Amino acid sequence: MDKLPYDKKQICAQLGLSTIPDKIEFYERLMYRPTFNIAGIESGYTGKGLKTIIPHQATVKIGCRLVGHQDIETLKKGLEDVLANEIQNKEVSINYLGSIPPSTSDLSKSLIATFTSIVEQATGSVVVEPVMAGTVPNYVWTDILKVPVVTIPYANYDQHNHAPNENMTKKDFVDGIRISYELADRMFK
Repeated sequence: MDKLPYDKKQICAQLGLSTIPDKIEFYERLMYRPTFNIAGIESGYTGKGLKTIIPHQATVKIGCRLVGHQDIETLKKGLEDVLANEIQNKEVSINYLGSIPPSTSDLSKSLIATFTSIVEQATGSVVVEPVMAGTVPNYVWTDILKVPVVTIPYANYDQHNHAPNENMTKKDFVDGIRISYELADRMFK
């Protein structure tokens, strides 16, 4: 984590925050801790103009990113235990929309060195992030097929991932092609 880039002012501006933790704690939270994300809340009158009402219900959409060896069923049970009275009184209902188990790969130093040299040869530089902070179905590879996973992101760090203005620079697009070529050339000779 020491080798990862960290510009506190730039990250705050990009995320719209006034402050963030120092470098190591920032990356530790980003990569190694689970999240409980409120994606949206809806309640009351949200149309044009004013309307004085007392809402009788609210809807919230929540996403949880699991890390390490956390278990989906344990998380669900814990949530249902915390809300047991409200669920029993029909004040709260939970509708699970889907789930993806967390995934961890234990990579050998030689495998990391191989992928690092491929990216460096293709682009001139490389930064290794020990854990990808995101939700992807890597469990298919690690848990079902029993093979390690390496993720090589092709987009620029400030791509605004999943936002309306998601973008990719021309350089990163071309670098992605170069990385793919070097990967195929080295791994499948």
